[in-house]
Formats: sequence, structure tokens, C-alpha cells
Amino acid sequence: MAFENSAGTASVTMNATTGLSQYRFVAAGASGAAYPSAGAAVAGVLVSSGTTSSTASGQYCAVQTMGIAKVVAAASTMSAGDPVVADANGRAAVAGAGDYRIGTVIDGSSGAIGRVLSVQLQPVGTT
Repeated sequence: MAFENSAGTASVTMNATTGLSQYRFVAAGASGAAYPSAGAAVAGVLVSSGTTSSTASGQYCAVQTMGIAKVVAAASTMSAGDPVVADANGRAAVAGAGDYRIGTVIDGSSGAIGRVLSVQLQPVGTT
């Protein structure tokens, strides 16, 4: 079971530029929050949601920028210690060469794509 540490974390409020799902990485664009390009820098993880676990375009959303966050997995196998990047749908993927590393999996295992992992947010730049 994934966990998060919201005590002592930082978050920002952003306007959603499109429909966004909870526990996915978002980037800060000129008009607000949107999913990043695969392997690109992010602002943080969307932690707020509407009644359907998503935030509609034009709504304000809370984005966690520090601490341990819950993030949806893009791969069926992600293990503790794996470096993390965002895919084009805002899900956590294993970092590759040239990707913008966002953090590290601290609670992960084999399982279905779409499961929720615990990720220590530590933006460190390209790998």
C-alpha cells in the first residue's frame, strides 16, 4: 500500500489547463498545470481532485512539490530505489539517459500498471 507524508510538505495552487487525474505529475505551463512531455521537468504531483478523481479544465488544483507523494505507476515493475521520471500521461516511469529525474521510488513492487507508488520527490535534473 502506498503512503504519503503531507506533514512539512509544500504545495502550490495552479489552474488546470485540461482534465487532470489525481496522483499524477504535472508541469507548469503558461496557462497553468498540464501533463508534462515524457522525461521532462515537472512542478509536482496533483493531490486534489474533483468528484471523479480528476480535475476539470479551468479548476484550481493543489500540486505537491516536496516530500513523499503518491504517484500512479506507468510500468508493471518499479522497485524501491528506482529513479523516477514522468511519462506523457503524468505517471511515474523509470528514468533513462537524458530524462529529468524527479525523485525515487521508496515503496514499489511488481503489479499492474496504474497502481499507486510512494515517491520521494527530489528533482535532480537530467540523468
